[in-house]
Amino acid sequence: MQDGALVVLDVATGELLSMVGRTGSLSPADPVFAPFVALTAFSQGYSPASMLLDVDPSSNLTGEHGPVRLRIALANNYRAALNRLLARVGPESVARTLSSIGLTRLGESLSNPDETSEPQASLLGMSYAYSVFAGEGTLRGTEAAGQENEDRLEPIAILQIEDGTHRLIFQAQRQSRALVSAQLSYLMVDILSDEAARWPSLGRGNPLEVGRPAAGLTGVSPDGAIAWTLGFTPQHVIGVRINAGEAGGAPGLTAVNASAPVWHAVMQYAARSQAPASWRTPRGVSTLEVCDPSGLLPTIYCPSVVRETFINGTEPTNFDNLFQPYLVNRETGKLATLDTPLEMVEERVYMIVPSEASDWAKAAGIPQPPQEYDTLRVQDSGDEQVRITSPQDFAFLRGEVRVRGWADPDELRSYRLQYGRGLNPTQWVQIGSDETRPVRGGTLGTWDTDSLNGLFTLQLIVVESSGRLRTTSVPVTIDNQPPAVEIELPTPDQVVAGRPGGELVLQVGVEDAYGIARVIFYVDGEVAAEVTEAPWSTRWRISARGAHTMYVEVTDLAGNKSATEAIAFEVIIP
Repeated sequence: MQDGALVVLDVATGELLSMVGRTGSLSPADPVFAPFVALTAFSQGYSPASMLLDVDPSSNLTGEHGPVRLRIALANNYRAALNRLLARVGPESVARTLSSIGLTRLGESLSNPDETSEPQASLLGMSYAYSVFAGEGTLRGTEAAGQENEDRLEPIAILQIEDGTHRLIFQAQRQSRALVSAQLSYLMVDILSDEAARWPSLGRGNPLEVGRPAAGLTGVSPDGAIAWTLGFTPQHVIGVRINAGEAGGAPGLTAVNASAPVWHAVMQYAARSQAPASWRTPRGVSTLEVCDPSGLLPTIYCPSVVRETFINGTEPTNFDNLFQPYLVNRETGKLATLDTPLEMVEERVYMIVPSEASDWAKAAGIPQPPQEYDTLRVQDSGDEQVRITSPQDFAFLRGEVRVRGWADPDELRSYRLQYGRGLNPTQWVQIGSDETRPVRGGTLGTWDTDSLNGLFTLQLIVVESSGRLRTTSVPVTIDNQPPAVEIELPTPDQVVAGRPGGELVLQVGVEDAYGIARVIFYVDGEVAAEVTEAPWSTRWRISARGAHTMYVEVTDLAGNKSATEAIAFEVIIP
């Protein structure tokens, strides 16, 4: 270890009780400035229950935890999740929060990343800023010296000065400033003092547990060189920073075995003669049961329900959608359909993570719902009186669809058309109104699919005068999204060397959710080629030197079309 530093502050007075080492020197503060990111988020309407993704495939971060509540991310210093939160609320917003609490330099380094590789702060400055949370939103101290520090407070380092005759020549002027609302401050205290919340990373009986209500955060810088621990009780704020020297740090340096044990020992000594105390719950704060980790209202499918803290007005109003039920054929493991025998159908609940966390879910062994549907049995075509003739099974549809077929039993009371999502819908939406006229091979109704995309089941229900129901259905795919297309070869303004009769590769990149029917290449306004299967490329025979233009038109299986802008390229013949 190269050096260490220690700060002890009195919360009620802002007095500096102890200071050891280089407490004013700047160091990378990445492990301990996250509470101010969360504070900014809370001021923007986030809550401790807000779900974050602790995944970052683009970095070297390890130990990802997938979806977590903001409470868990902060209490455990989950770097990937907190970095995502910082990006959401904006570094500029966090910089304003830091500046309002006196950490102006830290805010500047955060909002101007080119100036330094990491946010920088001093141990004394960070400890004093944490005293805002310990003091229920109020900072206490004395007016900072210097014109540039106007309206700023600083810890009281000197209470008074007397001359040789005990005549008082200086006395500190105590002041206090309310910088954070009591509600916002309470959220920070509630998270940082939550012992169970930090068990996933620090374990039970860790150094931040001192046998009384105490809040704290500990961590090691990304390069392993510096360990920080900052924490407080209602009476004291204690900060510890240990510098392990070169990047890479001391062997085995962790958040638990470096600065945290020193913090624990000093806190126990500082509080040895004081009765345990806690923080008051201010008005405007409530608790509510939510589903973990989505932070939304629980459903019957939620496996873990926890009680979470909210500022009034920020409670969730939507129900959890992370855990969703699927009907599955227990024998085949495929999604059940209307044709799956009922005795084979079982309900299974899956955790449906956002797409950004799909790699994490796979690595973590989180089961995902099957993608294939159960094998369909061929429907009985003997009922000529109740059937849909158009669209046909698994047709690709878009826009307004005319449904044709038969609704002509011997005694018709009425019929209706309806649709539901998937091959085994749990909810149905009626198309139009009930009809009482018989239909014999004509139009049953018109279905407006403009707002739909995906796999659906279209069903015809016929009611006879006796009350008997007769049904038939067809699965269809609705695609109202045009394909995406981009010209890859040639590149815009490319100069191509060729020869008469030679060939130039024309190539596009195409994306569509369900499939491409054809790609038409146009050169100089004329059709150069039509391609109906991947790879989406062709060879164009060079006809003449000079300037040419090219554009592409793509049609998907549902008939949606997209076209590129024309690009220019030039052919030279050496």
